[in-house]
Amino acid sequence: MVDFRDYRDRLNWAMKEVGTTAQRLADHMGVSYQAVKKVMDGKTKAFSAANNDVAAAFLGITSRWLATGKGPIKAADAIDVEASFTPRERSPAAGVSDIKPPDIRPAFLHEDAWIAEAIRTLQSLSDQDRRAAVLNLRVFVATLDKPGDGQALSVAA
Repeated sequence: MVDFRDYRDRLNWAMKEVGTTAQRLADHMGVSYQAVKKVMDGKTKAFSAANNDVAAAFLGITSRWLATGKGPIKAADAIDVEASFTPRERSPAAGVSDIKPPDIRPAFLHEDAWIAEAIRTLQSLSDQDRRAAVLNLRVFVATLDKPGDGQALSVAA
């Protein structure tokens, strides 16, 4: 029986289950082999929250279980809400299928063409560019004069 008390034990078990290597995981995560190896060996306690999510998605397990050892292990046994908003564009390790959770976003996100376009645009960006775009959007929105009484913002021609 495997002891899942430590993060490294859960990570090593999941990697063995899907038959992947530290190098494949590192390449998928966009980190060095050494960074993954340190976590696997227990020299580093765990991945950051963002990298934990990427690793879990790649390995087909839930990010909560990888981080804490609690909750369902396999991603197929749980709906990962975060994954439904930011699907990974990279292919998983050999033998791991792409797990696409059902679309559970609120209905207005499906019905508004502008929101749908914004989501598609953000999803087409890399993680780093997506963060920058959202930060720039926050700054831009903060500079707008908010209309009152139900009026809409003016649209540039």
